[in-house]
Amino acid sequence: MEEIKRQIDTLVPLVKALVAARTVYDKLAILDNESFSVSPILSTYLQGLNPECTLVIKSLMAIGQAETVFAGLDELSEPYDALRRLVSMLLPVEKFYDVIGGIVGYQLSILRLVQSKTEPSESGHNNLEYSKAMGEDISHLSTSVHHDIRWGLQTLPNCAEIYPVGGAGDRLDLHDEKTHTPLPAAQLLFCGRTLLEGMVRDIQAREYLYEKLFEKKIVTPIVLMTSYEKNNHHLVEKICEDQEWFGRSKESFFFFSQPLVPVVTVEGDWVMTGPLTVMTKPGGHGAIWKLAVDSGAFAWLKERKRTKALVRQINNPVAGVDYGVTAFMGYGCHREKSFGFASCQRLLNTAEGMDVLVEEKVDQGYKYHIANIEYTDFKLHGIDDVPEAPGSPYSAYPTNTNILFADLSTVEKAAKHNPIPGMLINMKTKIDKTDGTQVVAGRLESMMQSIADEIVDLFSKKIEPSQHKELKTYLTYNTREKTISTTKKSYQEGQSIVETPLGCYYDVLLNAHDLLQHHCGMVVPGISTREDFVHNGPSFVCLYHPALGPMYHIIAQKIRGGSLAENGELQLEITELDLKECEIKGSLLITADTLGGRCHMHGVRIENLGIDREAENVYWKNRISRKEACEIVLHGESEFYAENITLKGGQKIEVPHQHRVVAHNV
Repeated sequence: MEEIKRQIDTLVPLVKALVAARTVYDKLAILDNESFSVSPILSTYLQGLNPECTLVIKSLMAIGQAETVFAGLDELSEPYDALRRLVSMLLPVEKFYDVIGGIVGYQLSILRLVQSKTEPSESGHNNLEYSKAMGEDISHLSTSVHHDIRWGLQTLPNCAEIYPVGGAGDRLDLHDEKTHTPLPAAQLLFCGRTLLEGMVRDIQAREYLYEKLFEKKIVTPIVLMTSYEKNNHHLVEKICEDQEWFGRSKESFFFFSQPLVPVVTVEGDWVMTGPLTVMTKPGGHGAIWKLAVDSGAFAWLKERKRTKALVRQINNPVAGVDYGVTAFMGYGCHREKSFGFASCQRLLNTAEGMDVLVEEKVDQGYKYHIANIEYTDFKLHGIDDVPEAPGSPYSAYPTNTNILFADLSTVEKAAKHNPIPGMLINMKTKIDKTDGTQVVAGRLESMMQSIADEIVDLFSKKIEPSQHKELKTYLTYNTREKTISTTKKSYQEGQSIVETPLGCYYDVLLNAHDLLQHHCGMVVPGISTREDFVHNGPSFVCLYHPALGPMYHIIAQKIRGGSLAENGELQLEITELDLKECEIKGSLLITADTLGGRCHMHGVRIENLGIDREAENVYWKNRISRKEACEIVLHGESEFYAENITLKGGQKIEVPHQHRVVAHNV
């Protein structure tokens, strides 16, 4: 680590000067004081370069990476094209990190974080204490939770949604099935549609319920942070275009892209994938706040009179289940909070951060806020991952789900004060060296939830747990199954299904079982064990459009009693449904191509051969082969009506727009 320390000592004064510099010419003057050896080709290239591009080249020299990055330059057949591509790729890095010294500051930050991992210093945390925050329990429908749900709905016209969708999703090993091109996480097909479409459907469900309650149609603005990793930005836009913007206006979406940042080894060297080709990855979702300022997203939302926002990650499809998000947002809006975390129980020893109450002793008294500590930094902060009780599988601290509430004006101010919150480095990429050995590498990342570190309350003395709810930052607790189940990695046979699409689908069915049995009063098969589920498939299938509720107590008004047989299937792409005491043996698929379709079925018996259990079904993608199915398709404003009949065998009933079909026994 002596070499790392030497590099840090060299870069500290340089970064300090670069941060203080007002113009690009001032920065170049600072770097011109450094002594660099330049190849003839590079010297020629520099002569015709504009100041911003020159700054990129000289920054690489200043951090000692010129030899690594420009290796093989003289042997290239088109060296100037390669230099242009390199500079074009690094310009966004220089611009984004200008507040910490650009590329030079990026390198210094990485070196400091590497040093902190190997030589952790306790001096910076002596005045900090971490404890469990006393949040609001929303796991059961109480009078106060009903109140929060109401507030969450009636304040919907003041709210926006913000989605960081630029993740690489490397561990998903996702590829286009025809071209085999690597795909980003946003392209993952889950339950028959992309993860992005699933998130938009969740907000559509709340908008539809708002329209029913308040007789006013609203469209929530959506801000998306993409990246250029694996063509992410283009593919996300294409999803929106192919889906005709999900029935919304194109103008209700706002896009900006996060920069791809260099991957650096534990020794501080940049990783190259070829001559003048730097390995880059997205720099973490913490970029979202600075980019929202720089791109004008905050101003765009202000023009639309949006003051609050729900922030969600794309890899957590269950976040919109039932009333959790609505109550979470309602709690924050009603109590005029500045920032919030939707949390739940955290599994021990998993790659999940934890939400904690931070207490800081200062001269004026004590500062408090709720914050997230990443799992990679537990040791750094002196936090032990211990169970909440002896033998419990759950941690003493709740998990960070990256379901966040943000007061937009507060967060915008915080972003201007701390543009790159929660910087960390996670050395998890293994790089093969030419000598056959491997070296670990990572990139500078930042965490969007760490903006909460800038939103603090000051008290003259220590506060009691009963005072936690007085803070500007807040926490809600819900059941884990309804809060977080992620699609972070592909399933490998013999390994755990946790954090895989397969495991997430299992949790979707767990929630469906709870809904049908305990809320709708339907007799349903017992849920399979995880092992049986992996090897033999689910004991039943139930998927539905979130606008059917999304709250369970609303869906329970639309599905009452009845039964779903073993290996049965119920898929409901409809919002206006009256399904009472129906018996389903096989597959029942009801689809309305608009929100205007209606289906009334009382005492109806469905009998068909249903799912072909011998076929190679991929249930979590909703790629299911069926021997027979009863399919009802409603076009436009149409209706299907049936009472006390049996629909037997495979059949498809289509109802044209503005028609009503009544089924009778013959």
